[in-house]
Amino acid sequence: MSKGKSKPPEKWEYDGVNQRFARIYTTMLYKDGFKKLKPRTRMLYVYMKERYKGDANKNAPNGDKAQFLFPWHLANKTAELYTNKSTFYSDIQALIDSGFIECVENNKNLRKSNVYKFSDKWKEEGK
Repeated sequence: MSKGKSKPPEKWEYDGVNQRFARIYTTMLYKDGFKKLKPRTRMLYVYMKERYKGDANKNAPNGDKAQFLFPWHLANKTAELYTNKSTFYSDIQALIDSGFIECVENNKNLRKSNVYKFSDKWKEEGK
């Protein structure tokens, strides 16, 4: 059985040019671990979700489609979330500590972008 035709986005949901979106489920939005994050850290997570391409990720780090890069310049220039690196990296650490992402490769000494992947450890909070 084939899937039904996908529903196009509403006019108010996009600018008419780009139809990419970041999928965030309500179970995550209302989880205490997510609500305890700073608003800026939550937006960082949304931008990270937007970067994730899943099966369409042809240039995935290490050939693993679950992994993604989120370099400083994206947070600083593109997303305009941060003006200093220490705040950016402390928010990434908050996402790691809360179980939303994992750092697969820390490439700080190589002066390359770190490699991350999404984690489901946030579900274990309170168990």
